[in-house]
Amino acid sequence: MRVLGVDPGLTRCGLGVVDSAPGRRVRLVAVGVTRSDPALDVDQRLLTIAETIDQWLEEHAPDTLAVEQVFAQHNVRTVMGTAQVSGIAMLAAARRRIPPGHLPPVGSDWGTRCPQCEHDKLTSAQRTWTTAEQAARPRPAQR
Repeated sequence: MRVLGVDPGLTRCGLGVVDSAPGRRVRLVAVGVTRSDPALDVDQRLLTIAETIDQWLEEHAPDTLAVEQVFAQHNVRTVMGTAQVSGIAMLAAARRRIPPGHLPPVGSDWGTRCPQCEHDKLTSAQRTWTTAEQAARPRPAQR
Protein backbone atom coordinates (compact mmCIF):
# COMPACT_ATOMS: atom_id res chain seq x y z
CA MET A 1 0.00 0.00 0.00
CA ARG A 2 1.27 3.47 -0.87
CA VAL A 3 0.43 6.38 1.45
CA LEU A 4 0.79 10.10 0.79
CA GLY A 5 1.07 11.91 4.12
CA VAL A 6 0.30 15.62 4.35
CA ASP A 7 1.34 17.89 7.21
CA PRO A 8 -0.84 20.85 6.23
CA GLY A 9 0.32 24.42 6.59
CA LEU A 10 -0.19 27.59 4.61
CA THR A 11 3.44 28.72 4.72
CA ARG A 12 5.01 25.25 4.73
CA CYS A 13 3.18 22.05 3.84
CA GLY A 14 5.03 18.79 4.47
CA LEU A 15 4.57 15.88 2.06
CA GLY A 16 5.81 12.32 2.36
CA VAL A 17 5.22 9.05 0.54
CA VAL A 18 5.82 5.58 1.93
CA ASP A 19 5.14 2.07 0.70
CA SER A 20 4.04 -0.51 3.23
CA ALA A 21 4.25 -4.25 2.80
CA PRO A 22 3.13 -7.27 4.82
CA GLY A 23 5.02 -7.71 8.05
CA ARG A 24 4.96 -3.98 8.81
CA ARG A 25 7.86 -3.23 6.49
CA VAL A 26 7.81 0.38 5.38
CA ARG A 27 9.93 2.06 2.72
CA LEU A 28 10.29 5.82 2.37
CA VAL A 29 9.64 6.83 -1.25
CA ALA A 30 9.75 10.63 -1.14
CA VAL A 31 9.62 13.51 1.30
CA GLY A 32 9.42 17.24 0.72
CA VAL A 33 8.04 20.59 1.72
CA THR A 34 6.11 23.01 -0.44
CA ARG A 35 6.13 26.65 0.54
CA SER A 36 3.86 29.57 -0.28
CA ASP A 37 4.87 33.21 -0.21
CA PRO A 38 3.20 35.03 2.70
CA ALA A 39 3.23 38.22 0.61
CA LEU A 40 0.71 36.69 -1.83
CA ASP A 41 -3.06 36.73 -1.39
CA VAL A 42 -4.43 33.62 0.32
CA ASP A 43 -6.08 32.31 -2.86
CA GLN A 44 -2.74 32.35 -4.69
CA ARG A 45 -0.99 30.69 -1.76
CA LEU A 46 -3.61 27.92 -1.71
CA LEU A 47 -3.26 27.51 -5.47
CA THR A 48 0.50 27.05 -5.13
CA ILE A 49 0.02 24.32 -2.53
CA ALA A 50 -2.84 22.68 -4.47
CA GLU A 51 -0.70 22.45 -7.61
CA THR A 52 2.11 20.77 -5.66
CA ILE A 53 -0.27 18.30 -4.01
CA ASP A 54 -1.73 17.48 -7.45
CA GLN A 55 1.80 16.84 -8.76
CA TRP A 56 2.57 14.51 -5.87
CA LEU A 57 -0.69 12.61 -6.34
CA GLU A 58 0.01 12.16 -10.05
CA GLU A 59 3.69 11.28 -9.64
CA HIS A 60 3.36 8.88 -6.71
CA ALA A 61 -0.16 7.42 -7.26
CA PRO A 62 -0.93 6.69 -3.59
CA ASP A 63 -3.58 4.22 -2.47
CA THR A 64 -4.59 6.44 0.42
CA LEU A 65 -4.04 9.92 1.78
CA ALA A 66 -3.19 10.71 5.42
CA VAL A 67 -3.76 14.29 6.55
CA GLU A 68 -2.75 15.44 9.99
CA GLN A 69 -5.69 16.83 11.93
CA VAL A 70 -5.63 20.53 12.60
CA PHE A 71 -4.28 21.36 16.03
CA ALA A 72 -6.43 24.07 17.63
CA GLN A 73 -4.10 26.81 18.75
CA HIS A 74 -4.80 30.27 20.05
CA ASN A 75 -3.88 31.86 16.72
CA VAL A 76 -7.09 31.54 14.67
CA ARG A 77 -5.40 32.76 11.46
CA THR A 78 -2.90 29.91 11.62
CA VAL A 79 -5.61 27.33 12.27
CA MET A 80 -7.72 28.66 9.39
CA GLY A 81 -4.88 28.41 6.85
CA THR A 82 -3.98 24.92 8.05
CA ALA A 83 -7.61 23.81 7.79
CA GLN A 84 -7.87 25.26 4.28
CA VAL A 85 -4.79 23.31 3.16
CA SER A 86 -6.23 20.14 4.72
CA GLY A 87 -9.38 20.63 2.67
CA ILE A 88 -7.39 21.16 -0.51
CA ALA A 89 -5.46 17.93 0.05
CA MET A 90 -8.65 15.94 0.72
CA LEU A 91 -10.38 17.43 -2.32
CA ALA A 92 -7.44 16.64 -4.59
CA ALA A 93 -7.49 13.03 -3.36
CA ALA A 94 -11.28 12.75 -3.66
CA ARG A 95 -11.13 13.82 -7.30
CA ARG A 96 -8.91 10.79 -7.89
CA ARG A 97 -11.03 8.47 -5.70
CA ILE A 98 -8.19 8.16 -3.19
CA PRO A 99 -9.60 7.58 0.30
CA PRO A 100 -8.48 10.07 2.94
CA GLY A 101 -7.59 9.46 6.54
CA HIS A 102 -6.66 11.66 9.47
CA LEU A 103 -3.79 11.55 11.91
CA PRO A 104 -3.83 13.09 15.34
CA PRO A 105 -1.46 16.05 15.74
CA VAL A 106 2.11 14.98 16.51
CA GLY A 107 4.31 16.82 19.00
CA SER A 108 6.70 19.25 17.37
CA ASP A 109 9.73 18.13 19.40
CA TRP A 110 10.25 15.01 17.28
CA GLY A 111 12.83 16.69 15.06
CA THR A 112 14.87 18.14 17.90
CA ARG A 113 16.71 14.84 18.27
CA CYS A 114 18.31 15.46 14.86
CA PRO A 115 19.50 19.09 14.85
CA GLN A 116 21.19 18.84 11.44
CA CYS A 117 17.96 17.62 9.78
CA GLU A 118 15.24 19.83 8.35
CA HIS A 119 12.42 19.73 10.91
CA ASP A 120 9.66 20.02 8.27
CA LYS A 121 10.91 17.00 6.36
CA LEU A 122 11.38 14.96 9.51
CA THR A 123 7.92 15.71 10.79
CA SER A 124 6.30 14.86 7.47
CA ALA A 125 8.26 11.62 7.21
CA GLN A 126 7.42 10.63 10.78
CA ARG A 127 3.72 11.17 10.23
CA THR A 128 3.81 9.31 6.95
CA TRP A 129 5.62 6.36 8.52
CA THR A 130 3.04 6.25 11.31
CA THR A 131 0.24 6.22 8.75
CA ALA A 132 1.81 3.39 6.78
CA GLU A 133 2.14 1.34 9.94
CA GLN A 134 -1.51 1.95 10.78
CA ALA A 135 -2.57 1.11 7.22
CA ALA A 136 -0.58 -2.13 7.25
CA ARG A 137 -2.42 -3.46 10.31
CA PRO A 138 -4.98 -6.14 9.50
CA ARG A 139 -8.53 -4.86 9.52
CA PRO A 140 -11.55 -6.84 10.64
CA ALA A 141 -13.52 -8.41 7.82
CA GLN A 142 -16.57 -6.42 6.77
CA ARG A 143 -19.92 -8.15 6.73
